[in-house]
Amino acid sequence: MVSADGEPIGGLLLFVDEGRLSGLEVYSLDDAPLPMPCLERVRWHPVA
Repeated sequence: MVSADGEPIGGLLLFVDEGRLSGLEVYSLDDAPLPMPCLERVRWHPVA
């Protein structure tokens, strides 16, 4: 996740089990609570 000025502020982990979403984690880089991000502020990096 990035701030309004494009700086990294945290991340979003999606967990998939048998092709279905099984978990979600939102984390902050500075331990401050973060709300669920809007999609415009998420940079997607798929992991195989």
